[in-house]
Amino acid sequence: MRIVIYVFLFLICYNAHADKLHKFCKSANTEKLNFVMELPVEIINNNYILDGVKIKGSNKTYCFLLDTGASTSCISKNIAETIGVNVVLRDSISDGVRKEVADYSFCDLSFCNLNFTKVGVTILSDESMNLFDCCQRIDGIIGYNVMRNFVWQFIDGKVFISNKVDKLNNIGSLQKDKISKGSAPLIVAGFKDGYRATMLFDLGDNGTLEVSDNMQKYLRKKRIVKGHGSLATTLIGEVLSEESMRLVHIPGFFIGEDTLKNPIAYVGESILTCIGAGVLNYYNMTFDFPKYRLYIDLKKDNFDDSEFENFGFKYWVVNGEVFLRFVWENTEAYEKGMKYGQKIIQIEDLDLTKLVATESCKIYEEIDKILKYDTEKEFVTVKVLGINEELTLPKKKLFQGDVF
Repeated sequence: MRIVIYVFLFLICYNAHADKLHKFCKSANTEKLNFVMELPVEIINNNYILDGVKIKGSNKTYCFLLDTGASTSCISKNIAETIGVNVVLRDSISDGVRKEVADYSFCDLSFCNLNFTKVGVTILSDESMNLFDCCQRIDGIIGYNVMRNFVWQFIDGKVFISNKVDKLNNIGSLQKDKISKGSAPLIVAGFKDGYRATMLFDLGDNGTLEVSDNMQKYLRKKRIVKGHGSLATTLIGEVLSEESMRLVHIPGFFIGEDTLKNPIAYVGESILTCIGAGVLNYYNMTFDFPKYRLYIDLKKDNFDDSEFENFGFKYWVVNGEVFLRFVWENTEAYEKGMKYGQKIIQIEDLDLTKLVATESCKIYEEIDKILKYDTEKEFVTVKVLGINEELTLPKKKLFQGDVF
C-alpha cells in the first residue's frame, strides 16, 4: 500500500488577504452553450488526470489534475516561464498545515474545445508537480474556479462536463443537502454511530476519507490502528512533522440515504472532514455546481479494504536510496524494530544499493513488482540498515477480526 494524500489550496480565499485573492477564485466562463462532453481522463491511483489541456502562449498539450479542493487552478513554474505570464500577486499559500509564499497570475486555457479566459492560477514549483512518488508528472491543476461554473459527472470511471444537468444521462438521485456556496464544494454527510457535518469534497485527495483530529472522539464505534512516519504529501511538501498517524475503521459512511459499510478513514490535521477521490469508486456522482445540487447513487455498498493489507511498512525513494516512510504498530515490521527513516538495503533478492544511479520511478516499479498486494504472496524478506538480521514479514490486514 502506498497511499499518498494530496491536500490542496482550499484555504487561500479565507486568509487575511482574502480581498486580494478573491479575484483568483472567481469562476472561469466559456462561451459554449448547450454542450455535454466526455473528458479524456485517466484515473491513476484514484486521481483524475485530464490530458490534452492547452494554454495560450504554448503549442504543447498538458496533463492537469482535476481538483475540487483547490480554490484556484495551478500551473508549473516551467509553464509560466514558457508562456511568459506576468505575476500579479505574491502571497501566502496554505495546505491546511503549513504556509508558503506563492505567485499568482492569470492565463487562458482550453480543453475539449472549451476555452476559458483569464483563469486565476497559482504558480507552483516544478518539484511540486511530481505526483505518485515521482512516477507520474502533472503540469497543472484544474481547480474549483474552473469547475464551479459547470455540471460534472463521475460515473463508472468516466467523467463528463456540461453546462446543464438535463443534458446528462443517469444523473442519480437528488440529495436533500445542497452543495454550499464558496471557493470549495462542501456537502453534508456523516458517519454511522458518529457525527454528521459539513465536509469538503476534495477530488485532489486520492485517499478515501479524512477525519479531523478533534472530531475523532465523536466516532462512537470505531477501531484504530496507529503508525509512525510520514503518510501525507501536499503540493508544498511532505508532512514531516506528523510523527504518528491513525487509521479508523468505522461501521458506515453516508451521503444522503445511501451508506457505505465498513470504510476506513485517516485521522489528520485538516480543519474539515474531507471526502477523497477514493470514495468515487463506490458512487456515481453528478455535481450541478451552478445550482449547488448533488445527485448521487451508491454502486457497491461494502468498502474494499484489500489495499490496507500489506507487510507493515511504506517506503519512499530519495536520491536513488530507499528509506522507510511509515511503519504500522500492529505489525511484525514494527515489532522487529523497523522505524521511520531507516535505509532499506534489500527486498527479497533485489539489492537496492546497486540502484542508486537508477531513476526513482524505475526503483518504485522494481519494488512494487515484489510488494504487489493483489497477489498470493504471503511473506517478504527485508534487510534494513541498523538491523543485523534479515527480516521475514507476513502480509496481513491492518484491521483483524470481524467487521462491525
